[in-house]
Amino acid sequence: MATIDQLFRQSAADDIDEDGNDLRVNDPWIMFLDEPSSIVVAYNAMISQGGSFGFPTLGAEHPSNESLKAISRNIEHFSDQQTKFLITVNYSNKREDIDKKSNEDPLRLPASYSYDQVDRSLPITIDAVTGLPIQNSAGKPFTDTLTENKPLTRITITRNERNFNGVKSESIKNTTNSVPTKIDSYTYDTRILKMESITASKQFDQQDRTYYTITYKVLINPEGFTRKVIDRGDTNINGQTPGNLVRGSDGAAYLNGEGLYLAPDAEIIELEFNTLKSNNWNGLRL
Repeated sequence: MATIDQLFRQSAADDIDEDGNDLRVNDPWIMFLDEPSSIVVAYNAMISQGGSFGFPTLGAEHPSNESLKAISRNIEHFSDQQTKFLITVNYSNKREDIDKKSNEDPLRLPASYSYDQVDRSLPITIDAVTGLPIQNSAGKPFTDTLTENKPLTRITITRNERNFNGVKSESIKNTTNSVPTKIDSYTYDTRILKMESITASKQFDQQDRTYYTITYKVLINPEGFTRKVIDRGDTNINGQTPGNLVRGSDGAAYLNGEGLYLAPDAEIIELEFNTLKSNNWNGLRL
């Protein structure tokens, strides 16, 4: 195994690139080995012996700016020489680059989080500004229910894990959280999260060990994921038809939540149903 004779930083040969708030620094180092070596041998020596010369690991802070973290290192033969090598350490303060590249062990990289909005269409029976029922000038509900798109926040979480259990992920997909669940330092109440999807990609680390890049997509609904349906029917609990209480072409009328017809001036009743199972997500590294 080749041994490092010298490894030192070329302090007068570094450069910096600024793009708005993003900084990127290229820091060159020179390395001499005790015998002619290939790039792979030189790389192995850099990894195993570089620390004793003060050579930075991935994720290390730049000596002059703690916001800059080492995110990559490039090594090449110096002018076709076999024992002299040029190493460039790349630093960045860009959070996305730091999160994805700041450690030699992929399992020690932090999870990445991104947020976006998705819409779903819901029936609306209450005016969102006044809080009053939506009805005609005679105080009667409209035959046709109004609908509106309601945004839900989606969190996409990506992290590296040693193993992936497809059977377990299938059992958790399309369920709500049965216990309070913490994501990105915030704890969400029971049953307001829905696991939209779990996907995994098999990878190999520098020691040829397998790991998985797993992506979780979670929907947030502060009101929960119970489905609300207006209580109405073409017969009541006693089998009676609605007569002149009919609303709409289907011959149905509003019910009072207990199977009886609703008085014409009474507030519409919505029934709640759980269409999703709940599951304990505590085993997930969200």
